[in-house]
Amino acid sequence: MRPSVVFDCGSSYSKFGFANGNRNPVPLYSVPTALCKHHTLATKGMDDMGYAIGTEAVTLSKRTEAPIINPIREGRIEDWDAMERFWAAAAYQYLRCDPSQHPFVITEPALNTPEAREQMAEILFETLNVPVLMIVNQPAMALYSAAHTTTTDAGSQSRPLTGCVVDLGHSAVNIIPVSDGHVLDASVRQYPLGGRDVEQFIHRQLRYRENIPSECQIQTARQVKHECCKVAKKGLRSVLTHFTAEPAKYTKALSGKHPRTGAPFNYSVGLEQWAAPEIFFTPSLVSPSLEQGLCEVLDGVIQSSPIHVRRSLYDNIVVCGGSSAFHNMAERLETGVKAIVDERLKGMGGSGVGVNVVKPKRREDAVWSGAAYLSQTLELVSGKGITREMYEDQGPSCARVPM
Repeated sequence: MRPSVVFDCGSSYSKFGFANGNRNPVPLYSVPTALCKHHTLATKGMDDMGYAIGTEAVTLSKRTEAPIINPIREGRIEDWDAMERFWAAAAYQYLRCDPSQHPFVITEPALNTPEAREQMAEILFETLNVPVLMIVNQPAMALYSAAHTTTTDAGSQSRPLTGCVVDLGHSAVNIIPVSDGHVLDASVRQYPLGGRDVEQFIHRQLRYRENIPSECQIQTARQVKHECCKVAKKGLRSVLTHFTAEPAKYTKALSGKHPRTGAPFNYSVGLEQWAAPEIFFTPSLVSPSLEQGLCEVLDGVIQSSPIHVRRSLYDNIVVCGGSSAFHNMAERLETGVKAIVDERLKGMGGSGVGVNVVKPKRREDAVWSGAAYLSQTLELVSGKGITREMYEDQGPSCARVPM
């Protein structure tokens, strides 16, 4: 059978490609999870071809002012018709493969419902006619990826599938403790800040700068987030001290171009580079109602887990997602959580607990890579996937139980 096709779809971006046996697999495509209707083709009776996805959808929307369709919100599929079109376009137009000739591995969020798994199976077997399907848990796949490749050499090949996954996504941070590959449902928590809030914070700071055209401010904020933002390793106060003393040294000059007129413009960013990602650790910068920072929430999740796995969870905290790519994010998390743990143990007179934050290589693609690694271990051949025969015999209900 041909290489497995791996789909990992999130609220902001989707990754898809083949698990082709590479030691360090990467997705062939990483595109926005978006669709846009091409009215010209749709009115000619070619409705299935009348949708663009990914970057093409964004471009089409700007050109025709047609609305963008986002099938996934807060990590959950909400528009199943749009999701079906998205998967079909990804397979046929991007990967240019015949789905009936490839096993399919598709990721699902933590606490996904049995009904959602049934719907996924129905679309993939009925519409794409896949021969084998495996629905895998996103947090477990992040751990699986970290078990194969991390930024540190020591122990990088022997990490277990027990750990705490911190998925810093576009709309929120999901903190999911996993024990032996199984999500500890009762301890899962969502932290309501994400990459989108970082962009909005920067946008508010740049809004009144006269040299940035108003219609370019959102795109400029996104550019600053991707190119300049970094986490203050010792907290924002330490950066503020240095910035106040030598502002020119810590100010970065950038340039942009108007999307319609092509006119260039110049601007600079200073303290925003550190203040924007600081909202994860000092949420009062954007939301006075949030009292705990990410380190405190992460510690609370581990403390709410069964006592016999807590030490293992502290020892294997895996960061993934687009916002985990901020420089010093993992180091700040490790330092913050360790300080909380040490302070607690100091008052109790207990022994030290190791806190270790793991950064998988290409951590923005960690979930996809973990799923690709899993498919390469022949798990599909060993009977853990849902075969077409099982689907035809049992119907969509065969996908209700998580794998």
